[in-house]
Amino acid sequence: MQPPPRKVRVTQELKHTHAEQMSRLQIKHQTECDLLEDLRTFSQKRSTVERDYAQALQKLANQYLKKEWPESLTEDQTDQRNMYCVWRAYLEGTVQVTQSRISACDNYKVQVADPAKTVRLQKEQQLRKCIDQLTVVQAELQDSVKELTKSRKKYQEAETMAQAVREKAELDAKSRLSLFQSRSSLQRATVKLKAKRSECNSKATHARNDYILMLAAANAHQQRYYNTDLMDCIKVLDGRIYEQVKDYLVSLCQTELESYQAVHNTFNQLLNSSNGVLQEFHQQLFVEKNLMFQQAPDFMFQPSDTDTVLELQKDSGTTEEQSLDKEARKWASRVAREYKSIIHTQRAMEGYGTQESSEQNNTELETKMEVARQSLRRAETVKVKAEARLELLRQAGVAVETWLKSAMNQVMEELENERWNNLNTHDPSLSGTADLEREDEEEMEDSGEVLDDSSSSPSSTLKNYPLTCKVLYSYKSSQPDELTIEEQEILEVIDDGDMEDWVKVR
Repeated sequence: MQPPPRKVRVTQELKHTHAEQMSRLQIKHQTECDLLEDLRTFSQKRSTVERDYAQALQKLANQYLKKEWPESLTEDQTDQRNMYCVWRAYLEGTVQVTQSRISACDNYKVQVADPAKTVRLQKEQQLRKCIDQLTVVQAELQDSVKELTKSRKKYQEAETMAQAVREKAELDAKSRLSLFQSRSSLQRATVKLKAKRSECNSKATHARNDYILMLAAANAHQQRYYNTDLMDCIKVLDGRIYEQVKDYLVSLCQTELESYQAVHNTFNQLLNSSNGVLQEFHQQLFVEKNLMFQQAPDFMFQPSDTDTVLELQKDSGTTEEQSLDKEARKWASRVAREYKSIIHTQRAMEGYGTQESSEQNNTELETKMEVARQSLRRAETVKVKAEARLELLRQAGVAVETWLKSAMNQVMEELENERWNNLNTHDPSLSGTADLEREDEEEMEDSGEVLDDSSSSPSSTLKNYPLTCKVLYSYKSSQPDELTIEEQEILEVIDDGDMEDWVKVR
């Protein structure tokens, strides 16, 4: 069996509760003081950090602002296309932002750090006042409980005495029939016992009533203690701590928002300015400032002293190889061939772009792309040069369009057949050989030698004529010396012909 619970006196239990309440209030006070101290020290350290950062950032930006700027910056310092203008605006914006950060440092000190220190000192005074007030109300409640205990003790004593008298009266009633007592003595004893019992009952009733009334008063006092007196002490201890801490937190957040709002406004505008920087503008500005990069004047024809002709002139009575028609036919073929090479190179570059790149083949793929870009550049250069020749021949009255249309029709038909057959006959890796051949041809042109396209024709290596061949693509003649041929037709090659990719057949 468990031992009966130990009886604890009500006054001792009440004192223990009051001591625990006092301890918890002191812990609450210390926690709030720690929070105020944290706010104060944080604001001080944050102010120091922000000030050091702002000063260092301002010093850094001023170092770059003091450097010499390009001459283009002095013309229009607000031009958003100029990267130097945007860079200078960024540095100036950085200096402006540092000023707002320094102002924020003062806010941390004035609005949080200094007031928090004052409030913490006030909290110490409020704690002493709270303890004094709580000690008084606790003592009053303890006195009420002591009076209640005394009243309960009197009630128990009176009730015990009354119970003893009642028991004695019952015993006397049983002994009335005793043979050794007279009737008169029994009557006197009975009257005396009744009087004493009545007196004890009256005292017990009075003590019970006092105890019940005292109990109601003590409960009312205790209820007021918890509902009013104790809450008043807590309010005295708190003071305006919650409103003050709320103001400090609002001030911290407001300072942060103001600082970052200034940063946002400044750099949002700089972001828009940065997006306005144009490469073409700087290239044009650089060329305008440096005359050596501007387009040089065209090369002029320098005739001999005895020559008075300054333009192309058709020769009469010359052979076909030396005529302007041959030149038109040759360069029209060159334009068509370079156009085909450009298309093949572009397709190859598109294929490289769709390939999945990895660390292993990334370098190899970049090399192929660079080779293709160089091949494309050379092909476009040769095409432009050939078109310039054709334009001059066109101005001289040569039927350039006839030759150009014929050559382009054949190339377009070949490209269309390749597209339908999903063939990729152009290998960018072979562009280096084609570039070397193109450079050799250009050197021959610059040296004044006559370019014979038949030397590079595939048929020039065949010496045993006639040779049988099969037509791969249909072709419709556009000149008197050309043949109309159909696909799969069988022909005989009888001579190399007079131009590249052209042969004599029957």
